[in-house]
Amino acid sequence: MGSASYRVTGLAFLVACTAYWVGEAVAAHAWSTPAYSYADNLISDLGVTSRTVFDDRIADSPRSWALNGAWVLNALLVSWAATRAPGFRAAGRLGQCMFGFTLAYAVGLVTIAFFHETPSETFPFHFIGAVLAIGGGNVVVLLAAVQSRRLRWPPLLTGALTVLATVGSVSCLLHPVLHVEAAGTFERLAAYPVLAAQLVAGVALLLNRPAARPAAP
Repeated sequence: MGSASYRVTGLAFLVACTAYWVGEAVAAHAWSTPAYSYADNLISDLGVTSRTVFDDRIADSPRSWALNGAWVLNALLVSWAATRAPGFRAAGRLGQCMFGFTLAYAVGLVTIAFFHETPSETFPFHFIGAVLAIGGGNVVVLLAAVQSRRLRWPPLLTGALTVLATVGSVSCLLHPVLHVEAAGTFERLAAYPVLAAQLVAGVALLLNRPAARPAAP
């Protein structure tokens, strides 16, 4: 994989995570009554296309299209980048597992973009999509941290992926238990490490750093 290809792939990861965060911010900014709370409101509240009440929270997102579109764009870019990034499909069974869970993550994002938390008949699909996106995404980060050690990538990259994998995985396990209060905080602690890992991967590829080396014994 040449340096130019590294940079294009890295740029795809960077655009993917940036689009997600920008889409979320645009949708959140449009809320007025009540104001959107990153601490208390779920991310999915921003994707609801009509004013409603969900789990005792008012969801009114005039710019729901911004986040729903960002979810789809992120899914497409990350899926494409995973076909080219080192450590994925061409790096043994572990890499193939990473690629498979990346596709699950992408399918989850597209699902929640089209099936929202309300009305009730779409919620089961939204729930499945959220599990695939957040759970599958964190599995990818966890496997990437393992792969980084196996392929002897730079210590800073390995350390960053390990920290993100730990935070995301622990938050995924705690989120269903601790989601009653500060729901948005715990959901973001589970979801944002996946986006942060995309940011880390993008920067590393732009710097042409994660060239695979012989696997450690």
